[in-house]
Amino acid sequence: MNRADLYICDHMSTLYEFASTGRPVVVLNAPWYRRKVEHGLRFWEFANVGINCDEPNQFISSIEKALEDPLEQKELRKKAVQGVYKYTDGRASERASKALVKFVEANKVHLPSRRQTQVKGYSGINTLLKKQIDTSNSKIIIYGAGDHTTRLLNKLESINVIAVVDKDPSKVGTYINEIPVHSKNMINQLGADVILISSQAYEEEIYEDLIKEFKDLKIYPLYKSNQSFEKEIFLEIYS
Repeated sequence: MNRADLYICDHMSTLYEFASTGRPVVVLNAPWYRRKVEHGLRFWEFANVGINCDEPNQFISSIEKALEDPLEQKELRKKAVQGVYKYTDGRASERASKALVKFVEANKVHLPSRRQTQVKGYSGINTLLKKQIDTSNSKIIIYGAGDHTTRLLNKLESINVIAVVDKDPSKVGTYINEIPVHSKNMINQLGADVILISSQAYEEEIYEDLIKEFKDLKIYPLYKSNQSFEKEIFLEIYS
C-alpha cells in the first residue's frame, strides 16, 4: 500500500485507513449498498470519503476523477476521515493491534488460554525446534522482522540465530535483539542452514516462495511443522 496512488474497494473500513494517508479512494457501491431511502442512511456513502462508483460503466471515469483529486475532494476526504480516526497518519490498524495485545497482556491472568502449558504433549517451542532441527550446529535465519519475531527471539534458548531477513526495505539495517536484519537477496551470502519462518498470518505464502528459490536450505515453517500445536505455539510466543 505504501506505493499505491489510489485505493479501490467496497465498503471495508480499510478505505478510511488508506484515505487517512491523504490519498484518494474509489468506493465500489454494490446494488445492495446504493443510496436509496429503503436502505436507510449508510455513513460511508454520505461521508464523501472517496469517489462513489455505482455502475460498472463508471469505473474508469471514477478512477480518473479520483486521481485528479481536486482541493474540494481533498477537504471532503479529510473531514470524513477525521470523523472516524483521532489520528490521520494511516496507522490506525497498527495502533488497534498494539492496543489489543497490550490489553490481553494486562489481563492474561483472566484468560482461559493461560492453560496452554497443560495441553497434553506440548513441550514448548524450544523442545519442538530441537527435535526437528539440529540446533546445536545449524546456523538459522529467521524470516520476518515483525513483532512476532521479537517475541519469538525472547523465547528461544541455545539456538544459533545468525540473522533476520525481511522484504521490507525500511527494516533492513535495523536490529532485533541485537540480531541484524538483512534483505531477502542476502540469504545465500549469510551461510545459513535453516530458514525459520516467523509469521502465522503469512506463513504459507512465504513458505511457497522460499522453497522455490532456496532449494539447498531447509525451510522450516514453525506452525505448519507443528500443526497439532499451532494454538499453543502462538499463545506461548504472546504470553
